[in-house]
Amino acid sequence: MKILENKLYLEFSEMLQCGFSEGYLKKAKSEGTKCWDFINDPDDKRRVLVGYEGLKDNNKEKVIQVFGNPYDYIAKTPIRALVTKDFKAEEFYLAYQFDAQKHLPVEAATRYTNEASWLNMIIKARDNAKKVIKDGLGLSVDQFLKHVKDLLKIEREAGRISSQFPIEYRYLCAKIKEYKADGYACLISKKYNNQSAAKINDEVSEKVLLDFISHPNQFNDSYICMNYNRWAEAAGYKTIDEATVGNHRRKNLYRIMGERNGNAAWYNMFGKVIHGKRPSAPMLLVAHDDNDCDLYFRDTYIGKDGKEVTSNYYYRYALIVIMDAHNDYILGYAYGETVTKQLIKAAWLDAVYHIKELTGCWLLPHQIQSDRWGVDPKLKGDLATFYQQIGNYTPAKQKVPRGKYIEQAFGHEWHNSLKRYPNYAGQNITSGYRINPDALEINKKSFPIKEEAHRYFADHVEYLRNLKKDGVTKQQVWIDNFSKSELSGEKQISDAHMLQLFGTPHHWTNTITNAGLNITIDGEELIYDIPDTHYLKLINKKVQAIYDVFDKSRVLITDGDKVRFIAYEITRVSRALKDYAPGERSLLNFKLQQKLEHVKSIATDVDNRKNTLQRLGINAASILQAGIQPKATYQKAIADNAKATHTKKAKEITEEADDWQARQQAYLDSKVDVNAYL
Repeated sequence: MKILENKLYLEFSEMLQCGFSEGYLKKAKSEGTKCWDFINDPDDKRRVLVGYEGLKDNNKEKVIQVFGNPYDYIAKTPIRALVTKDFKAEEFYLAYQFDAQKHLPVEAATRYTNEASWLNMIIKARDNAKKVIKDGLGLSVDQFLKHVKDLLKIEREAGRISSQFPIEYRYLCAKIKEYKADGYACLISKKYNNQSAAKINDEVSEKVLLDFISHPNQFNDSYICMNYNRWAEAAGYKTIDEATVGNHRRKNLYRIMGERNGNAAWYNMFGKVIHGKRPSAPMLLVAHDDNDCDLYFRDTYIGKDGKEVTSNYYYRYALIVIMDAHNDYILGYAYGETVTKQLIKAAWLDAVYHIKELTGCWLLPHQIQSDRWGVDPKLKGDLATFYQQIGNYTPAKQKVPRGKYIEQAFGHEWHNSLKRYPNYAGQNITSGYRINPDALEINKKSFPIKEEAHRYFADHVEYLRNLKKDGVTKQQVWIDNFSKSELSGEKQISDAHMLQLFGTPHHWTNTITNAGLNITIDGEELIYDIPDTHYLKLINKKVQAIYDVFDKSRVLITDGDKVRFIAYEITRVSRALKDYAPGERSLLNFKLQQKLEHVKSIATDVDNRKNTLQRLGINAASILQAGIQPKATYQKAIADNAKATHTKKAKEITEEADDWQARQQAYLDSKVDVNAYL
């Protein structure tokens, strides 16, 4: 459901939930029936929305039967969004067996999964009430619980949770307590409870057998059978044959494969594939990943005799690739000996430069994706902070490569490009997963040296960028679709913002002088001109310079607090008249005028200050020469200042003031003319 221009609309899928057939809705839309209000979803033109108020009363009633009052329903959408499906609960209920291997009906398993998901949400919200309820939803706890009760009532009436599931808070608390103690099983109705489990010895034997089969050492059926029978004879159970072990292994593979072969193997075989749609336009989802590029290079050095010596024929670089998931277009890359945070940031800098080359401006993506290398599990730390500043960061699940578009891109196209090079790690070198030593010996001396790697990587990336489909290159598709989408260019940033995100901070802070900011970058001494708006205020101030490794003509100057501006490299002016280039005399005049304006600015400031004090009748010089400050005024100033820091310190300072005043009074008593010394 959505509210658009103060009107309530239902999504097509929600209308199907209410009992309307797809054919009926399509016919009503095509015929333009008056009682139906169809519009295209502004967020996705391919989707159709149906206006609620335009429905006839009997059709509105169908909606109310499923969702209750739809206006109340959509108002509680933020709470409903907190409820995420508990897949572990679903697996538990689908695998649950009772009374000699009977399974729960699918409808019951779905209801119990929904109940577990709601309980998970309520427990999490209660445990983090301030963050989730007060800050996240803007509700009090009482308001939250009332909305939860209303939503659970709708869920119960729609049959998505059982009629026995409590919706009153005090009964819900009791169920939560039971749920925490007993887990998923406490939600199952007694009619599905395994009453005969204690009487059926085969259930125990089955669990023992499955434990043997699921052992991570992956013992074969014969060995498992032998050891199981040894246990069975000692425990009074019937022995089995090898075929029985095999039957149980195959039948229960989905239950034991995670333990036996690892979670990744289980996921690849049993994890349900969620077929996603590629982003509809460029810059909506950009991903990066590392790849040990399958190109070999020779690592060489010059020996004592002056000849080249190869220490390693099979050197490979780590490659970081930034790719737009819209059409697998490579936006940027960087390579190094190993994956580092600096290498990742270098790849992103290369990407924003290429984006500017294609679009004419600095742009950030809406969403980025990466693996969790270098990222704190709680999405904190250096890289996580860096990613979150670029876009909405959604890290991929660990050991789930098919969940990332970029992983899929390292496939046929990628390797077909690499096969063009004689140093490709798979060209006449590998046989299956084993390296062919004969081919290595023949080809290794022709491998390029690693200092030439940049040419190979640049050519490889350009080849992939210009791959054609239907006669159009990937790059052209990216450019064309970028120009068609308003979203693609939505996150444009300034030059200062770009340097803040992707620039390299100078190793040390530097002091601004009247000559500008003088810093040394990679052995090169550079001087940057301070803009007039900041110049006089920042003389002798220490600042941090953030520079662009690709373009050192400007830097971002900051003190980490309030100062933040771009400074450009100075333009030197010829001293000899004969050396003047066109326009250089004007530039010199401008700089001279700037210096004059600085002096005028200070003089004007002095005049303004003097005039203001004169108008108010304040003579600073007289006050300074007036003698001793009155005791009460002095003590109050000292005490007021100290109070802002610490009460105890204020007392100490006040005592010091009294002592000072006593000494001053002693001077007066001795009739010393203090003014004579002033």
